[in-house]
Amino acid sequence: YNMAAFHTFIMGKFGNWFNSPQARWDYREATKKHDGEMDEKYLCILFKSIEYNIVRAIRLRSLPGFKKEIETDAKVVVGCLQENQWKVFRDLLISKQEPKDISIRKHRLPGFQDDKICEYRETLLWGDDYPASLYNEEAWFINKWVDGNNVTWRAFVTEFGIRYNSYNG
Repeated sequence: YNMAAFHTFIMGKFGNWFNSPQARWDYREATKKHDGEMDEKYLCILFKSIEYNIVRAIRLRSLPGFKKEIETDAKVVVGCLQENQWKVFRDLLISKQEPKDISIRKHRLPGFQDDKICEYRETLLWGDDYPASLYNEEAWFINKWVDGNNVTWRAFVTEFGIRYNSYNG
């Protein structure tokens, strides 16, 4: 890695911009959130994909060799939603089955100088009152399979919750 060649390349390409105090990047643009696509067909496909990922994660976790319990600080990412899309998804889930607990925790991330980026985490907990499937997967919270030795295994979800993090969707 040749640092001098890299410096020459950067200054040759971006020297005017780099040295000009008037040409600058507005860091607030990077932290600005844009609304997600709200087309009904698109949301239907997106939410179905997220629900499929939830069911897949649950069924994989129930197999031998996987840790059965997910710690509260662990992440199992099943989808990525913009805030406006999350609100629609959340409202659909809540309309099917009211969660036992809804909590919102605000937090601030470091920003440029003293600017802090305000974010939040919203958690919906159903416990063992599972929300109904949005797409008619009736028994999404249970799993049953037969292993290579013809032994039947069964597993089910004991607690269920979803967390939305506004920082990364």
